Order: sequence, then C-alpha cells, then structure tokens
Amino acid sequence: MIEIRIRFLAGRFSATPWAHHVNEGEPEWPPAPWRLLGALVASWKRFHPEWPEDRVAAVLDPLRAAPEFWLPRASVGHSRHFMPLRRGPDDRTLVFDTFVRLDPAEPVVVRWPTVPLGAEVRGDLEELLRGVTYLGRAESWSELRLAEPGEPVPGAGLHCRPVQPDEKDLPRSRVVELLAPDPAMEPSKLLEALLVDTGELRNRRKRLDPPASRWLRYVLPESALRPAPPAAIARHGTTRQLDDPVVALRYTLDRTPLPPLERAVAIGDRARRAAMSLYGRMNGGKNSPTLSGRVGARPAEGHRHAFYLPVDEDHDQRIDHLLIYAPAGFSDQELVALAQMRELRWGERGEHQVLHLLLLDLLRRSQWKRLSRRIDPGIPRVLGPARRWVSITPYVMTRFPKLDHRGRPKWNPDGTQRDGPEEQVHREWELRRAYDPSLPALAKVEVLPPGHRRWLRFQLVRPGGGRSTGMAVGLVLEFAEPLTGPLALGYACHYGLGLFEADEEIEVQRQVGSNR
Repeated sequence: MIEIRIRFLAGRFSATPWAHHVNEGEPEWPPAPWRLLGALVASWKRFHPEWPEDRVAAVLDPLRAAPEFWLPRASVGHSRHFMPLRRGPDDRTLVFDTFVRLDPAEPVVVRWPTVPLGAEVRGDLEELLRGVTYLGRAESWSELRLAEPGEPVPGAGLHCRPVQPDEKDLPRSRVVELLAPDPAMEPSKLLEALLVDTGELRNRRKRLDPPASRWLRYVLPESALRPAPPAAIARHGTTRQLDDPVVALRYTLDRTPLPPLERAVAIGDRARRAAMSLYGRMNGGKNSPTLSGRVGARPAEGHRHAFYLPVDEDHDQRIDHLLIYAPAGFSDQELVALAQMRELRWGERGEHQVLHLLLLDLLRRSQWKRLSRRIDPGIPRVLGPARRWVSITPYVMTRFPKLDHRGRPKWNPDGTQRDGPEEQVHREWELRRAYDPSLPALAKVEVLPPGHRRWLRFQLVRPGGGRSTGMAVGLVLEFAEPLTGPLALGYACHYGLGLFEADEEIEVQRQVGSNR
C-alpha cells in the first residue's frame, strides 16, 4: 500500500481545476492526482536533476492507478484583487482567488490501497516528496511525506473515492472530476507528458488535456466543504453556551448587481426561510423558536428571537451585507445551521436569482457589550453606539392612526396624532424595555418630512404572510443614553423594515473614544 500525507502549512489550498478559468471561482478539491505527479517531477528537476529519467519513471509507475482520498473538514473562501496587465500601470483586471481553507494540522491522505511499493522506489519517492514545498499556487505551502505502516487516519477522515463504472445513485454527495494519469500509458511516456509546458500544449499542440491523462470521477462527501463546528460545539455537544453565547452573525453578499435596498423585506424573509430549512434538515425536522420566532403555534414574545437584517453598509442603496441578530443568543445547533448558509434564492414571478453568502463575523455577548464602551471606526453604522438614530428602511405602523367619524385625524395635546407613529414607537419601546430593563429610555421621536426618502418605493409587505397597514414613514429617534444596535421597530422589523442606523453623532463619539 502507498499512502501520502499532505499538510497545507498556511491552512489553505489554492488551485484552479484543469480546463477552468480562475474567475469561475471553482476550487479544486481534493488535489488532482495529475497535480501531485507534476509536483514530484518539479521536485526532481529542482533538487535532483542528475537522476536519469528511468529512475523518476520508476517512481511514477505505481502512482498511475486511481487513488482514494481521506479528507479533513474544509470550507471555501475567496479574495479579490486587481492584477496589472502588460499595457501599462492603469491597465488591470479583477481576479477572484478562490481557495480551500482547512486545519494546517490535519493532512490530506492520498492512498493507493492495492499498489505495492518496493524499498528502493520508496526511498526515491520520499526524497521527491521532501522537495515539494507547495502544491497548486505558490501560496499553498505544503509538507508531503509517506505514512508509516498502520498509521491511523487523523481528523474527520472523510472518504473520497473513485466512482465505479456501474454506480448510479450517489445520495448525499456530489461528483467531481479530477485529472489523473492514464494507467495504460508507459511510465516513460507519462513522464514525457508531465514535462510538457502548458503554453506549448495549448498554443502549439492545440490541446486542452495533456497526453497520457484521463478524467476520473470521484464521490465527494456532502460535508467535505463545510466548516467543522466550533471547538465549543465539539466539547459541549448541542448545549447552549449560557455564559457567553453568540448573539450575531454577519455575512457579505456576492452578486452583480446586488439587490436594491427597497427589497430588504424580501431578502430578510428568504434568509429566515433558509436558516429554518437548514436547521430542520440537520435536526430531524425540528423547529427552532429562536430562528423561526414561533413557540409552537404562537408567536414568540419579547423580540428576543432572530432579526434577519439586510444592510447597505456603503450607502449605495444596494444590500451588501446580512446581519442575523438574536438578543437571547444562538444555541450550538442553530450556529451550525447558520454557519452553513451559502446562498439565498429570491425573485418574483419565478425569476429566482441567487445571492451568495460569505460568513464574516461571529460576535459573542461579551464582544457586543464592548461596542458601547470602545468605539471602532470599522463598526457598521447599524450597530452604533449612539443616542440619535435615523431610519434607513421605512418604519411601517402596526395599526392605523385614530380618526373621527368624519375621517379627520384625532390629535393629542402635544400636537401629535392619536396612535400615530410617535405614539406607536413610544409604546413599542416601552414594551421592549419591560423585557430588557437595560435599554435606555426613548427621549424623542421625530417624523422625517415626506421628501426625505421615497418610502413608498420600498416593499412594505412580507412575502407569504403578515398584514401590513402600508403606512410608511421615516423617523429620527433620540435616546437618553447611547444605545448599541441593531435597532429595528414596527411591522416586519425582524425582516429588515423599520431599520435604523446611528446618526452623525456617532462620528463625534468615535473621535472622543479614540482620544481616551
């Protein structure tokens, strides 16, 4: 048996699959057998150029068979940067660098279980493996070695095997194609093919696939590219971390173009459905009151359950982030489901569009409390802290204001309409303070003039449920003490309507905080 163990020292494997473009954002996983053999040939040319070709061909000979893989838990990430071209400093192109993230301590195991390895060839293979310093792109620092006999498979040990010719049903998995050597090709011809430059292969020989190669289909486990549960989940199973729970998760959205802010309630509704669906599939169809906002058939009380808040952080009127926040905190099962949210499907009249999600931050309750004491310019404005807050999505009243029998407004002694937006906000805020006495008192409510924003352009009804008055206004709220957000009030506030952000006062607070 031959078993090679690959550790990625920087915790990432960056490689574009053969015949794919880098901007497709498709990572290669697991590493293709052809790539591994090419790295061995590069090690020969760099460190042992005095070896004759037949000696290297003898090393490649047993590696022509199809290997199987044992993979650690991993996830997919990406970065974006501009690459300069040859036509001048201002000529550049945007490049997506997609990579696989994994634990540097857990190796990828490549195994040929039925292939013997002679003692002499084993020594040469070990020598070539020591010369491989990266696999894929240069930032994929690697350490390769032969496993000792009987050495156990570490970590998750997810089995990735070749698809059998007569195999059809592959439940809870997906099939990937990897470039591999052709076992029918002589070792000398294989070595010759591995030495061909890619540019020569495509420009002069007009070939996409190299000679002496073949495509192998592998069964990749469904969980192979999902992040492992946090260490606390592994220690405590499915118990809630009562001492310091995670209260918020922040995602970035990826799509061109991004959805307009006017569709915030549709995106928030889709995020809730996606979270509930993932949780149900992972927990035998059970319901999470925190994610759904329902306890049995009754709505949850106290607004302690999850808010799904689409956010426009760069103020271009398009949704670029998603904040999922629950004052009561998330359980470990809920965190596992939320951490695996990858996309949202939304649209009208069957024209579904896909929004890709990338998890950026998890904030615990202790970190959340520090937001009100340590001002950070990088904190999104929907988190504050501030005393003065202004609407960024419309506040939709939950009841119609009071009218007399002639249809004319009824007025309070202070000049505001009875059961108007000012009175409804004050009443709602006092109810929230009854559940959380630490919240500051609401000192002032100001209705913005109708021309401030075109609130009626916003979607004011949540898809698939809920009755809306359709009466939308913009507000400015002023509190007795600084408040740490997010702050959302009114109808569909758990889905992105009635969302506020810290007003200009936050800039003054940040300057004061930086001088302390």
